Amino acid sequence: MIISTEAFTSFEIFYQPETLAKIKNLLKEYEIKVVIYLRKQDDFLESSYCYMVKLGACSVGIKELFNEYQYIFNYYQILENWADIFGYDNMIVRLFAKSNTKNHIFADFLGVINQFNNKSDYKVDYGAKINVSPSGKTIKMLLLINNLNERVLARFIKLDDSYWSNYQNFLSFLSDNKTICKLVSMLPNVLIDDVLLLPKEKEDIMRQFQELNSQIAYKYLGQKDGVLFGDSS
Repeated sequence: MIISTEAFTSFEIFYQPETLAKIKNLLKEYEIKVVIYLRKQDDFLESSYCYMVKLGACSVGIKELFNEYQYIFNYYQILENWADIFGYDNMIVRLFAKSNTKNHIFADFLGVINQFNNKSDYKVDYGAKINVSPSGKTIKMLLLINNLNERVLARFIKLDDSYWSNYQNFLSFLSDNKTICKLVSMLPNVLIDDVLLLPKEKEDIMRQFQELNSQIAYKYLGQKDGVLFGDSS
């Protein structure tokens, strides 16, 4: 049985030992392996931000989002939380590299679980639609719309489930429509640029987690050089 959800690292309730202990107890009849993919914090921040804006769940800047949810990017603490309950021997840490096109993440995951199952007949439709982040300009356009929705429309419209469903469909249409995206890309950079995080800001984020990432490299991956993410990640 495979259980996969972003909630395990997104919601604070899963950072509480008693919650993880309950999960372990619910699955006490099973041998449990915890597989987690780690992505460079700066890349993960940009990807998460794009996803939340596109979903209509974010109307603040990317740095504000990072400051509010810094615990999500502390990978070492996440690993320690789960290892304390499920055991270090049951933790399987993998690295997610956005430039790695030969070894698709699905194929990598199937390789991991095949270690515990003598089957090799798992099939994955690699042509299936995947979550592609829009351009920085498109994200900033959607952010403006989210702000309008939150500060203006919410005062006059009842924001029930049906409204949010239609609103998310609207945002998806804007971000997926090639004509609209092309028009947005033609806007001059003086009005709206394509950058979500400046190179210096990315460096600062990675420097903030450098020591914690090194501990992961040593403790969970056995890398003596203490380098978790290489230049190609």
